[in-house]
Amino acid sequence: MNHRGYISLPYGQLHYYRWSAETQRCIICLPPTPYCGPFFTPLAQALRNTVQFIALDPPGCGLSDRHPQMLSIEAFSALIPVLADQLNIDRFELLGFHSGCLTALSTMQQFPSRVSCAYLIDVPAFTPAKRAQHLANAMERRCLTDDMSSLENIWDFNVARHADALTMERKLNLLVQDLSNGVDQPQGFRAVNLFNVEEVVARLEHADIRVAATSGPLHAATMRFVDLLNKNTSINVTSVEWTSVKQRVFDDHIPTIVRWLTAS
Repeated sequence: MNHRGYISLPYGQLHYYRWSAETQRCIICLPPTPYCGPFFTPLAQALRNTVQFIALDPPGCGLSDRHPQMLSIEAFSALIPVLADQLNIDRFELLGFHSGCLTALSTMQQFPSRVSCAYLIDVPAFTPAKRAQHLANAMERRCLTDDMSSLENIWDFNVARHADALTMERKLNLLVQDLSNGVDQPQGFRAVNLFNVEEVVARLEHADIRVAATSGPLHAATMRFVDLLNKNTSINVTSVEWTSVKQRVFDDHIPTIVRWLTAS
């Protein structure tokens, strides 16, 4: 990691990571809920000599200050060009994973002149009915108590389920990223399901979007997203299905992502 820093916003500070290379190409990475900038460390290290990578901690996650209100996807995406301006970056590419794809999509729609293209992996483009179902079942806040048992699910998700597939350092890093959200962790998932993906796709003009669908749980939603994109004739869409990729996408399958990002 070459550099870390903050930009000041009206409500506090936004923290970012920057892996710099002697190149004009800049990719801003948008992490999936509930993670933050270091989620992309394995990929950034693999491309650190060829691409300038920037990854931010979303408000209330990692080292970024918490926003006093729940941020919508649209409000979060409005911070991306502010960060770019502070770093003297005019145009940039976006890389999103899971919920980060929606932030990338919203950024493209709001600031089309700033985004040259977007790479989106596993897009949660759920149907309106599925989003409503998710919202109905969603918690407002994460329940943490003095009893360690309240942390069992978080430990299992970030550490135990990976067994020997990841180093303990990486697993603990994911755990810390998740815990940094505190009790507000469910708000990120609520924002995903309040986002009207159909409306935003319909408003896009002259966008260049590249989509990858793994065989994981978001495969159907991602292919639905590709169908939505193809209905908008002003969007340049390319898509690929990674049938051999299912889990730990940004750990076990870095060479696949590198080839995708560097293909001419």
